[in-house]
Amino acid sequence: MTEPATPDADSTSLSPQLETATAPPIALPASIAEASKDSADFFPHAVDTLRAAGLGPHLVESLALKSIYHCGASRGRDIATQLALPFAVVEPLLFEMKLAQLVVLKAGAPAGDYVYELTERGRAQASQESSHSSYCGAAPVELADYTASVQRQSVKKQKPRLADVRRALADLVLSDEQCCSIGEAMNSGIGFFLSGAAGNGKTSVAERVTSVYGRGLWIPRAILAGGEIIRLFDPSCHEELPFDLEAAGFEPHQLDRRWVYILRPTIIAGGEMTLDQLEPRFNVATGVLEAPLTLKANGGTLVIDDFGRQKFRPEELFNRLVLPMERQIDNLSLPSGRTFQVPFDQLTVFSTNFDPVQLVEEAFLRRIPYKIDIGNPTEEQFREVFGRVAKALGIICDRTQIDYLLETAFTSAGRPMRFCHPRDLLLQVYNFCTFRELPLLLTREAIDAAVRNYFVEAPNDR
Repeated sequence: MTEPATPDADSTSLSPQLETATAPPIALPASIAEASKDSADFFPHAVDTLRAAGLGPHLVESLALKSIYHCGASRGRDIATQLALPFAVVEPLLFEMKLAQLVVLKAGAPAGDYVYELTERGRAQASQESSHSSYCGAAPVELADYTASVQRQSVKKQKPRLADVRRALADLVLSDEQCCSIGEAMNSGIGFFLSGAAGNGKTSVAERVTSVYGRGLWIPRAILAGGEIIRLFDPSCHEELPFDLEAAGFEPHQLDRRWVYILRPTIIAGGEMTLDQLEPRFNVATGVLEAPLTLKANGGTLVIDDFGRQKFRPEELFNRLVLPMERQIDNLSLPSGRTFQVPFDQLTVFSTNFDPVQLVEEAFLRRIPYKIDIGNPTEEQFREVFGRVAKALGIICDRTQIDYLLETAFTSAGRPMRFCHPRDLLLQVYNFCTFRELPLLLTREAIDAAVRNYFVEAPNDR
């Protein structure tokens, strides 16, 4: 099914519990320099030796071999760039690989560099290494260094105030009581339930709370744990941000390129979530060991959306997450069976259409002390959202037509209002007018068509 057309796809973003079209789901830095200030407590300084990087020569040699294996003959500086290590650190290893007859110097290159090509022996070893893991990106960061970075950038250090929460949720229509409850839950540093009927904006709220913690966060592209390289940075859920080194008082050569500066993450796991996503998993398609959802969410928010609709029982997820949430430490298992500890530093939000009491026992509910209900809108809230959406879509409407909509679609039909209804119905009106080449006006004819198309009548009402 295709999405309804909107007047300006680039500028219009209408969330289920929505409002202004121009506000982004998560606030971005006002400037690169401002973003740089968010990470003032931590900066990944460049390393000048393998020891300083916490890496052994065999691991870096393996990455270099696989880099040449997958990319073809390469200059030494290109290999160092691929591994995100200084050339001065990688060059001695390349010469050792030459002495071991793993590579040959195919040609000279500028600035005293060479083009390296695999020998048959090197190709065989690279193939063997790739069969275990095809990862050949940035060299990993040692687990201890990653743990220290999480602690220095921890969300637990953040104690948001009401003004911070209001600012983060400014494009949603929420009561002061709801904003206060959300802020208090965030201050607890553990997590909370968001409950209420579908279409009232629970996911929209959960997506926005992360911005309260600040904007930027440094994470490694990969970490080394239990002798395995685990890819942490995931472009599908992490958004890389520019970082102004000069504004932060650093030179380009001072940055450890194994790290990446990202928007504090909001990781959303819906009804398709499985429990094995909470452990490192080997990606068969890429041949790379991927970090679990909880690790990717560190420094931000993990949203369990549609909680209670997953294939596993709710108690199973609670049993898995409650101790890490309370102790801020998680125990992970590698496919090899080896276990290791990682920091658990995130706000965990359970978003559900069910009453939490129906999902888990009272003993579990006590462990998550905040339960916040996102209920149906009042008529005043409905009108406020309706007006904002109409303005965003460029639809002209007056109070009389909104009165007619409320009476026909809700009051006389005995139908409850949802926060998503203004957006959904006005998109129908927009399509109605656009298709017929009519002015963007809210008319009774357009309202009747929208209500008829959108709401499903029970068989005995037909």
